[in-house]
Amino acid sequence: ISKFPKGFMRIPKKEAVVFTDRDYWEMLKASEGTDWNCMIKVGWNTGMRIGDCAKMLWSSVNLDEKMIRITPSKTSEFDTKIEIPMSNELHDTLAEKSRIRDSSKYVMERMAIIAMVGNGNISRHFKYFLEKNGLYQKGKTFHAFRRTAISRWLSHPNADIITVKHLSGHKNLKSLLRYIHPSMEKKKLIMGIE
Repeated sequence: ISKFPKGFMRIPKKEAVVFTDRDYWEMLKASEGTDWNCMIKVGWNTGMRIGDCAKMLWSSVNLDEKMIRITPSKTSEFDTKIEIPMSNELHDTLAEKSRIRDSSKYVMERMAIIAMVGNGNISRHFKYFLEKNGLYQKGKTFHAFRRTAISRWLSHPNADIITVKHLSGHKNLKSLLRYIHPSMEKKKLIMGIE
């Protein structure tokens, strides 16, 4: 760490707040029949920011290639769209929504409207959804999906930081490094401890 220029890397003081598999399944169950169900699947499977999930356009979704191509809202420096492969679960969900879609250009029109009404409004709606269903825990905002996805990607044995940077849509490595929070499970795995 002393080899890095000052200010290049911040050492996390505590573990990242992420969603567990159980959290995910509980949210899916509570959100059945609502747009939150699709939002939760998009967040879990892509690590996209809440606004990008809510305002996702059908023109960004290629079901044949199982690919989402977006320009991240906070990363206008990207001169091309980033490509995020779809999991089978996300593909099936979006294919079903595509079969019953109306003329809207948005995948989830209601969520897009909420996201465009006011700054942070969609985040408050997500918190309300969690509280209403008894699922809210401090720090577990929609952004925890992003931390969860990035943590999962970084812990993959074939992961490299450049690929994860591109998947997450970060403009530089410094902003991505904030998401690196080594878990005890990772530490034990690296050390060969069961």
